[in-house]
Amino acid sequence: MRRFTFLFTPALFTPALFTPALFTPALFTLALGACDVGDTASSVTSQVVGKTVEATKGVADGVKEGVQEGRKDAASVDGSQVLSTAEEVAAATTLSVFSVQAGTDGAGASRAEVVLAVENTTDAPLHLIGLADQGGALVIDKDGFASPLSPLDGGTIQVPPHAKVKTTLTWKGDPGTAASVRVWGQELPVPGGAQPTGATP
Repeated sequence: MRRFTFLFTPALFTPALFTPALFTPALFTLALGACDVGDTASSVTSQVVGKTVEATKGVADGVKEGVQEGRKDAASVDGSQVLSTAEEVAAATTLSVFSVQAGTDGAGASRAEVVLAVENTTDAPLHLIGLADQGGALVIDKDGFASPLSPLDGGTIQVPPHAKVKTTLTWKGDPGTAASVRVWGQELPVPGGAQPTGATP
């Protein structure tokens, strides 16, 4: 039996193709018709879906990188520096946990808050982006368990030259259990005196 080989090229994977309509019975019938006797419908389906997912991930990664590069170019016009990687942040700033405390959201629901202090050690204004990238911002409790932190400012921090600013990150948990905070690959200890939920300072 003759075997046909399908070539998957980047040009084939346009956004219009990444729809449920792509995976029609006709497509799988065509793929099955090109199989050797030993091939199965399951393996063919796996290959087709796998190639599509791989191409989609490549497009998403490219879009993400393009957005970050565009933000860097736009901010650099006014002389500021945009930092998005752990290496860039470590070279230009000093990070520390200012406080960990109980708080409430706009609806009055309880939440825990981390106040992060960011010091700019350079002569240029800084824009820190990508707080949720590279493993994200995490709070580590005293038992070693991690919980994701959500920035209140959307994840962008602006710091004037040779100055400090504070930014607040939140999570659903008891602030009294926090042992450290991990941001941009740095593990920052929590200062003593973090108040458990419901405690009176």
